[in-house]
Amino acid sequence: MLSLSPARARLTLARLAQIECSYDNSRPDELLYGHLCPRHVLAELAVLHELLEPTRSRPSGSAGAGLIDEPLSARLRGLRVHIIHVKETLEALTTDGGGIRGRVLRELEEGKQFFERGILSEVDFKVVKRGELLCASCS
Repeated sequence: MLSLSPARARLTLARLAQIECSYDNSRPDELLYGHLCPRHVLAELAVLHELLEPTRSRPSGSAGAGLIDEPLSARLRGLRVHIIHVKETLEALTTDGGGIRGRVLRELEEGKQFFERGILSEVDFKVVKRGELLCASCS
């Protein structure tokens, strides 16, 4: 279990740009050999969400009393996660037309909806290809 202070977690989040996701969700855990699949990527992002301290703001018209929490989904708002290290050897084995990258992306997007209170709803995923410049996919 990763343990970070809220301030350190915010710094970590600012630098988070890529995460390995080698297989789709059809791969059993015992055959992952330390690699991740979409269900594990989403679970790790949920852990990161819980490590982040909520941003607080003053209600309009107040003199400092009654601080309020931001919406839970805002903690990861604008986070773009680059998915790397997808096993390209699996491309030929997919029959859904989108290839393994498309399947991984679809499973990540579909999986976001199952997290309580929409905590991952504002995370943006991009599956990058081998050799693709990460800064080129930032736009």
